[in-house]
Amino acid sequence: MVCTNREDCQKPFGFAGDGGVTSINVKSNPDMVSVLRWGENFLPAYHINKQHWVGIVLDYGAETDEILMLLDWGYDLMEK
Repeated sequence: MVCTNREDCQKPFGFAGDGGVTSINVKSNPDMVSVLRWGENFLPAYHINKQHWVGIVLDYGAETDEILMLLDWGYDLMEK
């Protein structure tokens, strides 16, 4: 498993499995999580608080720009 941390606080904002990665978990605002989970590219986060994390299916059509935006938001959330 790969864990992406902020250098200044060492809290994770994203996770990805090893090997053939097909999904990642990203920290998100609870309101955004509930909206995103209506889309077919998003799932409840795997093994993480499902209120604050969302799973993104990478090989099912999620747009790269959308994934990068969510990673940026997850990174920003770790400032709080």
